[in-house]
Amino acid sequence: MHSALEKILKIKKTFHFISYLGYPFFILGFAYLILYFFSPALDYKFRYLSLALLFMGFVMSFASMSDIEYISEKERKKILKSGRKQFIRLIMGIGGFTFAVLLGLIIIFLAKDYSLGFAITAFGIGGLALQKFKLDTILGVLKGSNP
Repeated sequence: MHSALEKILKIKKTFHFISYLGYPFFILGFAYLILYFFSPALDYKFRYLSLALLFMGFVMSFASMSDIEYISEKERKKILKSGRKQFIRLIMGIGGFTFAVLLGLIIIFLAKDYSLGFAITAFGIGGLALQKFKLDTILGVLKGSNP
């Protein structure tokens, strides 16, 4: 039984390590966001925005693989101090990212803009994954699993 627990903890550590792979996507997404704001060509603006949204969706998906046990003491105190605000932020985030997924699907199927539609959908799915991570973090702190 003990070796099964060790194997599961290794998998947990592996996922936490994989979460760090989101940083290159953040750099790419941020670079395309800068290009979006400073590009004079309107044709490229939507391409840059699509790529920025897609990469930021990847960033949020990778970030959701982090281990909730590795949160800072400052974050833990913040959650304990403002539980109601955390709940409201969580609900608003879930609503906003669900809207992004639906908007992306509408753009894909109605507007037939696959590039932007898939990018917005990926952004929304990444955001929902991040909200699930936030929910687990809040529950972990409130249940006392993070000393």
